Amino acid sequence: MQALISGFIGQALLVEGGVFRSLRVDRSATPTPASPGDVRNFLARATDAFALEDTRVEQVLEALEAAWEGTAIFNLVQILTSPFEDNDTRSLAAEELDDSLKDHAAVAFAERSLFSAPWPTEITRPADCSSRVAAFLDRLGNVQTAIKSVDRAFGLVDLQLMRLDQEVFRDRFFATSIREGINRILVLYMTGEASRAEVHFAFDKSLSLKSFKNSREILNGWLKGLGNPERSARSIGTRST
Repeated sequence: MQALISGFIGQALLVEGGVFRSLRVDRSATPTPASPGDVRNFLARATDAFALEDTRVEQVLEALEAAWEGTAIFNLVQILTSPFEDNDTRSLAAEELDDSLKDHAAVAFAERSLFSAPWPTEITRPADCSSRVAAFLDRLGNVQTAIKSVDRAFGLVDLQLMRLDQEVFRDRFFATSIREGINRILVLYMTGEASRAEVHFAFDKSLSLKSFKNSREILNGWLKGLGNPERSARSIGTRST
C-alpha cells in the first residue's frame, strides 16, 4: 500500500490495488472509501503532502499524527517569534506548544521545516513559558548557524550534476530534501548530533530523492561542501555576523 500524508489538512490518502481510501486524524483510525471528489480535494489542498511506500495503516496513522502535531508546532513557533503578536496570544501559544512538544515524533517532523532555512526573526522566548518550551526555542536559536552552513553547502554542489534545466532541478531536489528530512539530519550532522552514516541511511530510505538523476553524487557534493562540521559552522557564523 502507498499513502500520501498531509499534516496541513490532517488527512492521508491511501492507494492499494487502484482503490483510494481516506484516513483523517480527527476521526476513526479505520480508513474509509474515498470518492473522486475526496481525491481532488486532497490533491488541491495538501500542498505539503509526502509519500510513504509499502506501508501499513498503523504506520500511516502514526505518520499522520506526527505530521498534524508537527505542523501545529511550526505554526506555534511562528506566533511566538512574530513581532506583531501581543503577549496574551504568545502566552497561549506557549501553553499549546508545551503540550505538543511531548510528542517526539511531532518535534522531529516540525524540525524538517524549522531547520530548512534560517529563521527570519529573532528567536526570543516568553518570560512565562515552560522550561520545555524555553529549551526548544533555545535549541532552534542555537542551530541557526548550522542551518546557514547546510544552505550554503547545497549552493556549492556542481551544477553539472543537475539536469539540463538546472535551476528547476535544483529547486525540486532541495524541496524534496526538506520534505524527506535530509536538511534536518544534515543540520544535526553539523551540530554533532548525527553521524555521516546516519545521513546516508536517511537518504537511502528516501525513494523520492533516489529517483533524481545523480542523487548520490549530489548528496556527496553537499557533504563535501560542509567539510568539517565545526570548522564550517564557525566560518558561516563569522560571515553572517
